[in-house]
Amino acid sequence: MSTPTYDPARWTVSLGGRLLTGFVAETWINIKPNSPAFTYHPGARGKGARARNRDTSVQITLTLLQTSDDNDVLQAMYDLDQLLGTGIKELVVKELDGPTQFVGEVWVREPPPLERGVEIGGNPWVLECAEPSVYKIGGITQ
Repeated sequence: MSTPTYDPARWTVSLGGRLLTGFVAETWINIKPNSPAFTYHPGARGKGARARNRDTSVQITLTLLQTSDDNDVLQAMYDLDQLLGTGIKELVVKELDGPTQFVGEVWVREPPPLERGVEIGGNPWVLECAEPSVYKIGGITQ
């Protein structure tokens, strides 16, 4: 039995068919649901019930190095959405060594803050997706 090995280079992130590059070394992608799937409501006597939340929207943060050309791509997408309301593209995130993947139509929720210092920093682009077509978390299957 072999020991699974995680390799951050074995991930692809494409936006509108363009392969994005120039991510920071730290957490460079973060995808999280905007709402819990269920909310528990306890009753006065200890018995409760849960309510299903049908909100499947997610927030995605892609953190690019400030030197990445793909900052320009995301800025243009945001500008287009502000001007014409047509800045929506398909985002595909895939781990090549396992079943983890995300697919959905996204828009730029907000551009990153402008922060600069002596060192090269990251630009955290916040995207949103109303209804992912694929949102699957798995292990490494190599």
